[in-house]
Amino acid sequence: MKLFHLLALCIGILLGYTWVSFALGSSRSQWRHAHLVPVRSSEAFGGLEGGSGGAISDLGGRASAGTTAAPEKERRKPERVAGEGGSKRPKSAKEEKKRSIFKSIATSLSSAQKQGKKTGRKYHMVVTTDSAVYNSWQVQVCYYWYKRMKELHPDSDLGGFTRLLHTGRPDELMDLIPTVVVEPEPPEKHRGYKVLNRPWAFQQFLEKTNITEDYIFMSEPDHLMLKPMPNWATETMAAAFPFHYMKARDDPKHAPLIAHFNDKNVSLDKIFPTGNSPVIISKRQMLKVAPVWRDLAFRIDTYKPSKEYWGWVLEMWAFTISCSQQDPPVEFELHPEFMLQTPWDRTDKINACDEGGNGCALKDGHILHFTYGIDFDEAGESIYGKTDENGRIVLGTYRFDKREFTIHYPTLDTVKLLDHPTIKKESPLSYRQVEMIREAIAAGMRVTTNRHGSRRLLRE
Repeated sequence: MKLFHLLALCIGILLGYTWVSFALGSSRSQWRHAHLVPVRSSEAFGGLEGGSGGAISDLGGRASAGTTAAPEKERRKPERVAGEGGSKRPKSAKEEKKRSIFKSIATSLSSAQKQGKKTGRKYHMVVTTDSAVYNSWQVQVCYYWYKRMKELHPDSDLGGFTRLLHTGRPDELMDLIPTVVVEPEPPEKHRGYKVLNRPWAFQQFLEKTNITEDYIFMSEPDHLMLKPMPNWATETMAAAFPFHYMKARDDPKHAPLIAHFNDKNVSLDKIFPTGNSPVIISKRQMLKVAPVWRDLAFRIDTYKPSKEYWGWVLEMWAFTISCSQQDPPVEFELHPEFMLQTPWDRTDKINACDEGGNGCALKDGHILHFTYGIDFDEAGESIYGKTDENGRIVLGTYRFDKREFTIHYPTLDTVKLLDHPTIKKESPLSYRQVEMIREAIAAGMRVTTNRHGSRRLLRE
C-alpha cells in the first residue's frame, strides 16, 4: 500500500510539473520577447562615457562592432496551451487563478518593454576639439559640468560623452575625458581654418564607433550645461538652436550664394537658420549628412564670394545646406531655449515664442555658450562693445573673456568673480557663468603641455 501511495505521489508531481511547464512557456516566451535587445560587444570602442569600459579610443582599426539581436520577425512567438485536439478544456478555479497570475506577469513584462523604449531616446554628447591649450581647458570645464548634470539628473535623456579629438594622435587628456582620436584633414585643405576638420571628424566617428545611443548631440568646448534638455529630435526631425544671422531670406546676399551650392534646387524654406551645434540629430540621418557636409565645406571655403561673405560661419552654412540636400531633406525643430549666450541673455530663462504664432512662454535655458566677452563698468552696468574716442574697445572693471586664455590656463587668481550687487541682480547669468568656470577650476584642472607625460593639476 505504501508503495502504491508513493507511486501515485510521483505521478501527481510529474503531471503538475508538466502543466506548469506548459503554462510558463507563454510567459517565458513573452519575457524573451520583451527583453530581446541589441547586445554590445565589450570591446566596441572603449572610452565613451556611458558605453563600454576603457579610457582611450583610437580609430586605427582596433574597434570591433557590437552584435545585434535577431530581427523582429525571427523572434519566437508566445506559445499557446490548448486541450486535446486543440479544443479548449474547462478550467478549474485553481487553473483560472494560476492563469490570472501568469497574465499579470505578462502584462508587467509588456509594460516594462514599453518603458524600456525610453532608453532609445538618449543622446550622446560629442564635443569636437584639438589639443591646443585654448580648447583643452574649455573642454575640461565642459566635461566637468556634463558630469555634474548626469549626477543631478540621472533620469534625463543625457547619455554618454565623447571628446572627438581631430589631431590624429593621443594627448594628455586621454585618461581624464572619454576620447576618440580621428584623423584631421590635411593642412593644404583646411589651410589653418581648423573648423573644417569637424565634418570629417564626425564622419569617422559615426562610421567606426559603436555607441549605444541612437541620437547625437553635437556640442562645443565652450558649452556649459545648465540643465539637460529633453531629446526633441526624432528619427525624421532634428532639433537645433536658431541663429539670427543664419536666416536665408533676411539678407539678399545669401540667396545667390546658397544657389551656387544648392544642387537639388530646394526651397530657401528648407535652409534652416542653424549650424551644426548645438544640434540633436539621429545617427541614421547624420551618417548621410556628414560626407555631403564635408564636401560642401571645402566647396564653400574655396569659392571666393562665399569665403569672403560668410567668413567664420561658412562651415555652419555648409551644414545647413547639406541637410537640405538629403532625400528627404533633414528638417529641424528650432528651440531658442536650447542655448543661452551672455551678455545678451541676462538670466537662465528665455521667452521662447512659437513660430506658428501660438504664443510665447518663459522657458529654462539648457546650454550656456560663453563665446562672447562680458564687460561691466564700476557701476555693474554692461559695456559690451563700447569704444573710446579712438575707436578702441573699453574693457570693463568686472570682466571675463575666454580669449585671454589662449596660450595659458585660467586660474582662480586670473578668473575673478563678477562680485558686484548690480551684476548679481541684473545679469545673474553672467555671474553664474564665471562661477561655473571657477568651480571647474577648483575641482582640479589638468594643465597640458602637449608633451607626453608632462602635466600637473591646477587648483589655484
